[in-house]
Amino acid sequence: MSKQQSKQKLVAAAADLLRRRGLQATSVRELAKHAGAPLGSVYHYFPGGKAEFVADAVTFTGGQVEKQLADCLALGPLDGFKRYFAQWRTVLLSSGYAAGCPLAAISMDAQAKQDAPEALIRVSKVFHDLRTQIAVCLQAEGLAQPQAEQLATTIIAITEGAILICRANQDLDALEVAESSVLSLLSGSLISSASEA
Repeated sequence: MSKQQSKQKLVAAAADLLRRRGLQATSVRELAKHAGAPLGSVYHYFPGGKAEFVADAVTFTGGQVEKQLADCLALGPLDGFKRYFAQWRTVLLSSGYAAGCPLAAISMDAQAKQDAPEALIRVSKVFHDLRTQIAVCLQAEGLAQPQAEQLATTIIAITEGAILICRANQDLDALEVAESSVLSLLSGSLISSASEA
């Protein structure tokens, strides 16, 4: 395994640890344990410690989510979000509701600004990029830019909130409601846009 592959394995493990345990429970020692790597290798690849690997984990997660979303949206907004919600159902069920979104874990942590300031900046950028990605897809379907951006923000907020509720309740009810709401919003907006064209 190359040095780059070894580092990438640690970054992926950090993202998984964050999504399962949150920012405060994520440490250099816990990352080494979670990744099955020597403690020294974490310090070797991340001399800046926790703040550095958490920031890299955010960038990694952002890239993964953007790719996942692009694959889904290639089907169009309605079928794309059906697939996106199906993928989240799989994540929640296969992890026993232990895995959520690493971006949310950092966003909600009161100490993030102090403990991982670069990670928090990157989280904001990832959410902005996801909103743009969704909005561009909606604009291609005929929605005006302001409406597309507003709807994209709403979709992200509904989805993230539903994932948190599912983890707390240990069931998929909130995700089912979220999917129904998102699809209804999308259908209404797309129909309205088509009738105005």
